[in-house]
Amino acid sequence: QALTLSVLAALYGDSQLAGFELFGVVKETGVDDEGLVDFSNNYYGKYPLYCDKSYSLYQALGDRKAVELPSLFTLLTSFLDAWKRITSKGIEW
Repeated sequence: QALTLSVLAALYGDSQLAGFELFGVVKETGVDDEGLVDFSNNYYGKYPLYCDKSYSLYQALGDRKAVELPSLFTLLTSFLDAWKRITSKGIEW
């Protein structure tokens, strides 16, 4: 999504984004600082990144973990495995 924002800024220029402020928040440093710098330089551009050491923003947002949805392949294979178990046990639908 950050790449999309940089493309939008390149296409429409700063005048179209006037008044639109964007910032990023990370909850820790020292884990992958090189990757964080790479992300900031290559994708986030001129927008600032802040380190929320007290986790106050995360707590304000509900302190939830990011949820990753299963892929279509995972869903299909899970369904097929369940179907095989059901049919092998002679359960009728």
